[in-house]
Amino acid sequence: MRAILLLLSVITISCQKVNHNSTATHVLPVPLAQNGGGVEGEGEQPPFVGEGKGSPISFEGTGGTGTSSNSGPTRSRIVETKYGKVQGISVTIAQGRHNPLKNKIVYVGIPYASPPIKSHRFGPTQTALPWDGVKDAVKPGFVCPQMLPDIRNETAALKEMPRGYLEYLKKVEPYLRNQSEDCLFLNIYSPSGEKLELYPFI
Repeated sequence: MRAILLLLSVITISCQKVNHNSTATHVLPVPLAQNGGGVEGEGEQPPFVGEGKGSPISFEGTGGTGTSSNSGPTRSRIVETKYGKVQGISVTIAQGRHNPLKNKIVYVGIPYASPPIKSHRFGPTQTALPWDGVKDAVKPGFVCPQMLPDIRNETAALKEMPRGYLEYLKKVEPYLRNQSEDCLFLNIYSPSGEKLELYPFI
């Protein structure tokens, strides 16, 4: 039963009204509570949210510099893909329940399809266009457009959602501001020189 509840918590999509005069909704992952239930308590946050005030990894500025909680990043080796070469960064991250691997190689903002804009809007995805040279895969791509709830007024927000969900939104909201229809990108986190008995698949 606990396993079923855990699975439902992971795949559930929560939609709430933005305000009483609008039917627009927002869709965000639901954080797991420590007991495997819903979002009433503070709960345990998904790995991309991280601990404290922000994510364990942040990518800032146009230069694509990354930082981690323990040590600074170094460039990864160049990897050749079907569409071109990419280079990410190697980072050391504090280990935890959601981060069993301390050392990771991170590649972010890798396009997996052509931008779904103009004549490609609302149609089947098109193959990604190849690129020349080495793609600097250290800056996240755009976030898909979405209507987020207004959480500036905490008192009003708490009438629409539980406190645990509000705190969760406060953490992820800064990462959801850079929105565009051109949002078909992959973020890849790869082990770096460490072995586990079993790797998870999603």
